[in-house]
Amino acid sequence: MSEVTELKAMQESYFRLPADANGGQRYRAYRSYSLTSDRLEESAVQRYSQSKEYNYLDGGKVRTFQPIEPQVSRSPILQRVIATDAAIVKATGVVSFDAAVKVGVHQVRYQPMAGVPSYSSPPWLHKDDEPAVFVHLLNLSANLSGGDSCWRVAIATSSGYSSSCTRSTPCS
Repeated sequence: MSEVTELKAMQESYFRLPADANGGQRYRAYRSYSLTSDRLEESAVQRYSQSKEYNYLDGGKVRTFQPIEPQVSRSPILQRVIATDAAIVKATGVVSFDAAVKVGVHQVRYQPMAGVPSYSSPPWLHKDDEPAVFVHLLNLSANLSGGDSCWRVAIATSSGYSSSCTRSTPCS
């Protein structure tokens, strides 16, 4: 299968995502993996949780989502994306790879409608309860308007890492 065919298959899978039980005009699936130096394996346990420190709305709850479709979860393109993200994290030293690392993949489609926005959970800018987070945009609607993102950037200093928040300008 060509990379273009793989990407199209992954993009199409977003239109089959189940509705998020927490609302927000979102559709989502989730898959957890264990990453070692030479293998990426699907984890047996597929639960997701955050602390109340970073998500006081849903923090402290164990949440389960429908699993990412097997053909997406095991696709070569997703495997390459995870490997590339892991290489970036290894290069920064933010996460130790001395033991297996948990990798959580959220596949999310936002579906706003006229007068009804779509939003994340929690529905405000927030820090995820993870040492490293990557967001990959795989499909963009032609009629998109608005939108806002915030990236937290780890900056190496002589005393460790500090972070700064960079906010984008709204899409136009």
